[in-house]
Amino acid sequence: MHGIETDEFSEHWAPYAVAALRIVTALLFLQHGTARLFGIPATDLAYPPAWTIMWVGGWMEIVGSLLLLAGAWTRWVGFFLALEMIAIYFYSNAPQSPYPLLNGGEAPLLFVFIFTLLAVLGPGEWSVDKVRAKNRDHVVGYEAPGGERTYES
Repeated sequence: MHGIETDEFSEHWAPYAVAALRIVTALLFLQHGTARLFGIPATDLAYPPAWTIMWVGGWMEIVGSLLLLAGAWTRWVGFFLALEMIAIYFYSNAPQSPYPLLNGGEAPLLFVFIFTLLAVLGPGEWSVDKVRAKNRDHVVGYEAPGGERTYES
């Protein structure tokens, strides 16, 4: 590729690909929370009673999506949202059928794995986590694509 090794190409573009995945996932997931809590877009699951599991889940989806969108505390947010999606899958989808295609569980399962990936890799580029990491003194340890675990004070 015009003098660029494949590994160099991957190392250069991987943080941007992770960031794009994080941002698109956050925007898609935000719809779940706004639909549930505010009826935007309108769904049958809108307006659950306060403090029910659906209401708490809606707030987790909104707050978590906004944090992911900004790339703030990405690893922790990814971890907790993956747990939420596992719970939703087994609470809502799995009882209907063991097959995700039939029980409507493909999206929750994909979210589980995307959130797990973000919890492991970090936010990628264009993130609050990366800005916070650059304000630290020096580089140590494994350099994740997001760079937030790269710096230590």
